[in-house]
Amino acid sequence: MSRYSKVERRMWGDEKFRALSPAPPNAQTLWVYLLTGPHNTSIPGLFVAGVGSLSDALRWPVDDTRRCLEEITKPSAKPSAKPSAKPSGKAKAMAKCDPTTGLVWLPNAIASNQPESPNVVIGWRSVWDLLPECRLRDEAESTLRTALAIISDSYAHAFDIATQRAEPSPRKEPKQNSEKPSAKANGKASAKASAKANGKAYPHPSPNPEPEPEVSEYPPKPPQGGAVDFVPTGPSPQTADPIPDVRPTGDDDASRRARRAYDDAHRMPDAEVAKFAREQREKLRARRVPT
Repeated sequence: MSRYSKVERRMWGDEKFRALSPAPPNAQTLWVYLLTGPHNTSIPGLFVAGVGSLSDALRWPVDDTRRCLEEITKPSAKPSAKPSAKPSGKAKAMAKCDPTTGLVWLPNAIASNQPESPNVVIGWRSVWDLLPECRLRDEAESTLRTALAIISDSYAHAFDIATQRAEPSPRKEPKQNSEKPSAKANGKASAKASAKANGKAYPHPSPNPEPEPEVSEYPPKPPQGGAVDFVPTGPSPQTADPIPDVRPTGDDDASRRARRAYDDAHRMPDAEVAKFAREQREKLRARRVPT
């Protein structure tokens, strides 16, 4: 079972909530408002809320609001371990307030609202810059840093960055990968390594290598400066299958090869295709009725 419940801050401005009967001035309601009111920031328990703004938000008289706030900020008597014994000493105040700047500090708020990561703490910087400078802010800074240092040193360093006590660490630029050797070089290296492992000498390349035989392209390219009227069709010289007289319809490999050879042999040349397309366009143009 969870120990905490989430309360939406906009509840205090909700129309239905404000239509309910208001609570009379009391310290308990003021304490709940300090914890969950819309004046809260990303820094747990540290915000600006003067007596006048609290009075307007809760619709209480100013004097009653000040009295309830003093009840929260004054140290209370420590309860004794034995019920019959008298209270011993004084406990710390639940909240602290600076009357000049209106800064309010709830020391135990960080215990119930710990940040999720050091990056969240670094994000407090924009809020910290807007808080008024006073002794209460310095005290809150010391308490917050101690609480964050208990979590981790990275949290404490992030808080130093947020309060401008330390500079953020520079970002490391990604290292540029050097050019990888080509596959051809890798192949030569592996061949040399394997030959060395087998005890054989790797043959060095000849200073005058023999030229590779030229491979003729099919179909042949048209001559420079003109175009050919007929592009040779039919199977390529590498095709060994004979051309059938009738287009095969089987599904086996031999039928598919024969069907491919038949289609290649009976394919219409590009010049004939272009001529046929022109004739069809002319026929369609002749059929149009002038408007």
